[in-house]
Amino acid sequence: MSDTPSQERGESFDSPQPYKIHVASKYLDLTTQKFDIARLPNDFGQPEGEEWADGTPKRVVEELIDHWQERFEWRKQEAALNRLPNFRVPIEVDGFGTLRIHFLWQRSSRPDAIPLIMIHGWPGSFWEFSKMIEPLANPPDTSMPAFNVVVPSMPGYAFSDGPKKPGFGARKMAEAMDKLMKKLGYEHYVAQGGDWGYLICRYLAFQYPKSVRAIHVNFLHVKLPTLSFHPIKFLKFFLAMASNGRFPGAYTPEEVTGLKRSKKFYAEEMGYQAIHRTKPMTLAYGLTDSPVGLLAWMREKMHSWTDNYPWTNDEVLTWFMLHWTPGPHQGTRLHKEASREIEEGTSRWSNVPMGFSSFAKEIITPPSDWANMLHPLKFYRKHNSGGHFAAWEKPEELTNDLRDFFKEIVGKDKVLQSHIQQQHSVTGSNGAAGATVSMGVPVAATNGA
Repeated sequence: MSDTPSQERGESFDSPQPYKIHVASKYLDLTTQKFDIARLPNDFGQPEGEEWADGTPKRVVEELIDHWQERFEWRKQEAALNRLPNFRVPIEVDGFGTLRIHFLWQRSSRPDAIPLIMIHGWPGSFWEFSKMIEPLANPPDTSMPAFNVVVPSMPGYAFSDGPKKPGFGARKMAEAMDKLMKKLGYEHYVAQGGDWGYLICRYLAFQYPKSVRAIHVNFLHVKLPTLSFHPIKFLKFFLAMASNGRFPGAYTPEEVTGLKRSKKFYAEEMGYQAIHRTKPMTLAYGLTDSPVGLLAWMREKMHSWTDNYPWTNDEVLTWFMLHWTPGPHQGTRLHKEASREIEEGTSRWSNVPMGFSSFAKEIITPPSDWANMLHPLKFYRKHNSGGHFAAWEKPEELTNDLRDFFKEIVGKDKVLQSHIQQQHSVTGSNGAAGATVSMGVPVAATNGA
């Protein structure tokens, strides 16, 4: 079960090529066989309302297995993936050689389109943004900003090559993402992300502040304020927690509720991250060989990190396949690779403007003014529903936030305005950003022919 089929090894190209996704039938058959012979654990039967307390319930896994065996049509889902503008291009990453990066590239028909890169996290993928890219690229009203949208699969995820040695954390992810944008002709651009995408956006801002004109995030992970790190906010934090939000001038009861939910998450929901961060290889044997193991591992997060989102079995299995097909190890071990970058990533200041959309059931919900500990906060909007996967759960709300924030940014950013005008003069109105696109179509016959 090679992650890189023989016909792909001969690829030789330097410009973006359209890319067709195709998972080999024999690999689908093998997956079905593994589901058939799966040995499931006993279920201790948690009381009503606490069915998920131990993780993914057995009945949920059994239903997903049955759906795979009797009703799920991967080829139908694959066709939906291929209706998106898929590409792949080689990117040279310093110290790691050339990685073939898969990405969606939805170019606007508008000459004033803003270059935008959107970066996913775990256990998401490029597919997470699929509901947003067309509305962003071609909005229904000309008063709304349009975007040339780039959605990469991070190295090691889905159909992007992964690194072959340790040391590829958020800093290297950001390097690959910046080089991708520049290879597409976008010398200046804006970025969006949640989960790992948040941290990678931060490193884009650290490393390429002249190129990255602004970042928008729907996840905010900030080092707790202390007496030496933002003492005023520490005092507000201390007084708010001690008074349950009743101390005048400190954080509100609503903000304290968010802080307590964050504290509960750190105390009770970080087990997955501990094993990802410390012994990813041990975990990899189980998740790489057992589709049931990976499915249960992902499904629990898809339940607990969302705001009662009504997942369909087709949705769950499609998300699962985008990790199962290439193998999940590269994605899970990012916690280990980036562990040394968390301190810097949650405390270092950057002058790059930030926009922040806060969704009510996000796993970590700090006060909005904590964003000002990291960036100049130029946009903030609070949503009364939605969770960790905002692009999937609340695509319209997140799309509108990006339009509102980045429209304001472009209106004040002469460098970005000039870049957009230059791109239009080079390409006309097709938004192709000056990159040459070869029309050969390599087929992603992953794990066999």
